[in-house]
Amino acid sequence: CGVVSPLMAMYLDVESLPGVLSEHAAASETCCAGNGLSVLLAASLAVCAVSVALHDVILPDVFPHWASLTQVKQRKLVVRIVALLLRGVCFVGMVSVWGKLDWDKGLVFDAAMGKTCDLTAADVHAVRAFYLVRVWLAALMVWELAYLSGLQWDDYVHHILVMVFCSVSTDPAFGGGDFTPLMQACAMSLLLGASIASLNYAFLLAYSCLPTNPKAQAYLIFTSALFSWAWQFLCFIYIPTRLVWGRGVTYETVPSILSSWCLFCIDSKANVTRVHMAIAKWAKIGKMGHKQAHGKEE
Repeated sequence: CGVVSPLMAMYLDVESLPGVLSEHAAASETCCAGNGLSVLLAASLAVCAVSVALHDVILPDVFPHWASLTQVKQRKLVVRIVALLLRGVCFVGMVSVWGKLDWDKGLVFDAAMGKTCDLTAADVHAVRAFYLVRVWLAALMVWELAYLSGLQWDDYVHHILVMVFCSVSTDPAFGGGDFTPLMQACAMSLLLGASIASLNYAFLLAYSCLPTNPKAQAYLIFTSALFSWAWQFLCFIYIPTRLVWGRGVTYETVPSILSSWCLFCIDSKANVTRVHMAIAKWAKIGKMGHKQAHGKEE
């Protein structure tokens, strides 16, 4: 349910949805995917259902070290699996949205600027994917904050900032009802980054599956940090900065650039923590090897 339903909603045949392509504004929720609150509720319930199934039914049987994990580590493992699956699905949806990015105008759907829903099938898929990725990632981030205990302040700031900026900047009523393709493009960049992060969760999942191999864990966590810096620079620094460059100080450029750069700084802290973890594990491996060598000499 959690994996298939967003894909179905993004790529369902347009002609099978009579009444969807109406005279409503192209950025409205009716044109994209239906009522926003109902979709958010359905997404939240699906994420909760998947997490319960993983925690109580699937992982105790298939994960070899499940019983030896603490409750916190069990929940972290569930979060990594759910985030890997759902963010990966969202990345598939963002591929169609990326094709609608114009570096001069922002996020532009071919017929959307006419404020009608006479869109092509490709436009409808892109609009719907952009809308649903925003909603599903919001549901995932709210669930992560509620499901995990002991999170640091930067985790809360990161998730809340992404949700607030993407919700406001993609609201068709923002700015007096005018389309804001520039802010939507910056929001698309943040959502793209959150989707690419699925690969980071793949590294962390592999980390959880190798508790007896600290050397492999050190390489995984270090690789994850380097990969994070790469996509965060692309999605939080390069794309937003290039979009707003030379446009002056406006209600579109200031929140866009501030939100993006703040996210990059916050996530850099998490990457530094990962690097410190990798160094600590390498140091631990070195000490263990030194003790073993010293024991053999004696």
